[in-house]
Amino acid sequence: MATVVRIRFLTGRAHLHPWHAAPNEGRVEWPPSPWRLLRALVAVAGRGLTTLPDPSHQGVIADDWFTARSPVGKHRSAKRIEEDDSFWVDRTDPLPFTVLARLLAELSTPPVVWLPRTGVGHTRHFFRVASGRSTGSAVFDTFAAIDVEQPLVFEWPDSLAHRHVERASKDGKQLQRLLSRLLYFGRSESWCDAELEGAVFEPGDTHWPCVAVEDDTAFAKHFGRQGLREYRDYAVEKRLGWDSGQSAFLRGQFRTPEAGEPELLVRSLLPQTGESMKHDDRPWGTRWLHYAVPREIFRLPVRRGAPRVPLAQGALQPCLQRQAFRYAINTATVHKLALPPLTATLAIAQQTRSAAMAIFGLQNGNLCSPQLSGKRFREDERRHDLFADSDGEQVVPFCNGAGSHSDHAYWWPVDEDGDGFLDHLVLLCKNGFSERDAAALRTLNRIRQHGPSRHDLLLTPLFEGKWEDCPSSLARSGSTLDFVSATPYFCPVHLTRRSGRRRSLKAQIGRSLQESHVPAAARIDEIVFDYDPSSLGRHRERDLRRRFVAHVQNELKDTRGEVVVERGGIAVGTIMDSLATSAPEIDDPRYPNACVRNPDDPVPLGVSRGVFVADGLRFVPALGFQRVRDRRDRAKGPGVMLRVRFDSSQPARPFAIGEFCHFGLGMFVPLGLGRS
Repeated sequence: MATVVRIRFLTGRAHLHPWHAAPNEGRVEWPPSPWRLLRALVAVAGRGLTTLPDPSHQGVIADDWFTARSPVGKHRSAKRIEEDDSFWVDRTDPLPFTVLARLLAELSTPPVVWLPRTGVGHTRHFFRVASGRSTGSAVFDTFAAIDVEQPLVFEWPDSLAHRHVERASKDGKQLQRLLSRLLYFGRSESWCDAELEGAVFEPGDTHWPCVAVEDDTAFAKHFGRQGLREYRDYAVEKRLGWDSGQSAFLRGQFRTPEAGEPELLVRSLLPQTGESMKHDDRPWGTRWLHYAVPREIFRLPVRRGAPRVPLAQGALQPCLQRQAFRYAINTATVHKLALPPLTATLAIAQQTRSAAMAIFGLQNGNLCSPQLSGKRFREDERRHDLFADSDGEQVVPFCNGAGSHSDHAYWWPVDEDGDGFLDHLVLLCKNGFSERDAAALRTLNRIRQHGPSRHDLLLTPLFEGKWEDCPSSLARSGSTLDFVSATPYFCPVHLTRRSGRRRSLKAQIGRSLQESHVPAAARIDEIVFDYDPSSLGRHRERDLRRRFVAHVQNELKDTRGEVVVERGGIAVGTIMDSLATSAPEIDDPRYPNACVRNPDDPVPLGVSRGVFVADGLRFVPALGFQRVRDRRDRAKGPGVMLRVRFDSSQPARPFAIGEFCHFGLGMFVPLGLGRS
C-alpha cells in the first residue's frame, strides 16, 4: 500500500515559481519541488498543531522543549519565564514535534509526481503611472492551468508507506490532519484541497509520471523500460529535495551535535526564504533533484472550430420577430461605474459593431452578415447571403437602389436616465435579424474602449424581440406629434456648394426623413439657447452679447460695411440679426428655457447649440460630440439640435436620421421624455 497525497487546485491555477526565480520571470515550477511540499506541511503544523522552535534554538528538541519541565527550559524566552504562563507550563501539542519530524523524514525521499494535462498562462498587471506618461511596466503573473477535477499527485514507494503505516495507525491520521489544513500550495492564489490516500494511484490516461533521475528504480520503471529518450520524449528539470548526506554539516551549523536526521530536516525547513537565499544557490540541507518531465503533459489538444452546420432553411432570412436587442451597459470597476459620456456615442456604437461582427465571423468561418455590416451582394437573389472580404466589387452598401436604412442594423448607445452617461445599448434592424445574427448578438457581452485608462464595457442582455415591444425610457406607448433631438443632427452633405450658394438645411432634413421612411415633417425648428456659453443657466440674467458686439463691431466688416461673423460654414449673417424666439411649449428637461429658429436663417452671435443633462445641471455642447468615425468618414459640418412636428401622430418611439444615424447620432425622441 503506497502513500499518496492528492492536491486539487480549486481555481484551476497553480501559482508556483522556481527557487531563486522572481515571480515576474514568467517561469512555473511544474512539477513542484518535494521541498516545497515539506515546507508547506511545516508551515501548517506551526499554526496550532506543533510548537516550533526558533531556527537558532540550540540543543536537542524534545516534545516538551517549551515547558518548564524540559531540560532545555532555560532557552525559553525571558518573557514567558517572568510571566510564568500556565498555558506554556501545562501545554501538550496535538502533533508532538518528534511525530512531525518522523512524518517529514518518511516523506523526504524523492516521490513520483503525477501531473495532468497542463497549460501555461499568465496575467499582466501594470504599475500605476502619472498622467501623461507612457504605460507602466508590466508584471507577469505566470501560472500552470489545469483541470479543476484533475489533482496533482505525490506518490511514495511501498516500502516507505509500509514503514509509515505500520509504525502507528495514528500517524496516518496526523498526516491527514496536516493536509486538511493546507489551504493553498505555492503562492496564496493557489487555493487547494489536499487529502491523503492509502491506495496505489491509478493514473489512467489523465496523468503522467515525473520521476527523479537519481531514483534508479522508479526511473527504470516509468522511463527506462518504455524506451523514452531525453529531449524527444521528456525534459529534465531541477527541483529541490532533502539531502541526508549533509547531516554532519547541519549539526555544525545549528550547533546541535546530538540531533538526529529527522530533527535536522525540520530545522532546515524552518528558516525564512530570505534567509535561505543568503546561504548559497539552495537552502541548507537540500540538493538538486533532476526530474524527468514527459513532454506529453504540455501537449494540449488543438482547439478546432465547431464543424460547420448546414444552414437550415431560412437561417439567413431576416425575421420580423427579431427586430431589436437591448442591453444594459456596466463596467467591472470596484467602487462605482465608469460609464462613457454621452459625447462618445459614435465611438461606442462603432466598437459595438466591430465586436458583433468579430463574433459573427468566428461563428461563421470569417464571413460577414448583410444585416450587421450594412453591405450585401449586388445580385438581388443573393442579398441575404454571407460574404467575405475577398468578394470585393461584388459587395455593395445598402444604398442607391441596393437597399435602405431598414435593411441593416442601427447601433444606438443611449442615455436613458438623462445623467449624461451612456447606460443602455439598443440594436435595431427594422426588417429583422437572421438566426445567425441573433446567435452572434446573444454572445455579445463585452466592448473594449480605446485608451489605457478606460475600462471594458460589460453588456447584459435585457430584451430580444419586436421593436414595438422593446422597453425603454426613451419611448412610450401611444403616439405623438413632436420629437426633439437627443443627439445632434449632422447633415450628410456639405451645405456650401462650390459656386458659393448654400443648400437649404431644412430640405436636407426632409430628405433624411424620407430616406429613413419617416413621414414628411410639417414643421422643422432648430433649438438653440440665446446666451453665450459662459452665462449658460436656467435663467438669463444679462445679455453679454451686447457687450461683445460693442467691442468687435468696428473690426469685423464685410464689403458692404456690415459687421458679420461666420460660424462653421453653416450660416453667415450680421451680428445684430434678430434673436431666436422663445419656445415655452418645449417642455423637456433637455431644453430648459430654449429658443427656436429657422435652420436656414443666418446664425446670430451668442447662440449655443447643445443639450442639458442631469436635470439641467450640466450643458453638453453639440460641438463636443465625437463626429469622426475614421479618417475617411467624418461629419461635414457642425451638429444642430432640432424639433420636428408631424401633421399626423407617429409612434412615440425613437428614430434617427442624417449622417451616422446608424451609430446613435441624429436621434429623435418624443418631446417631454428624458426626465431622470
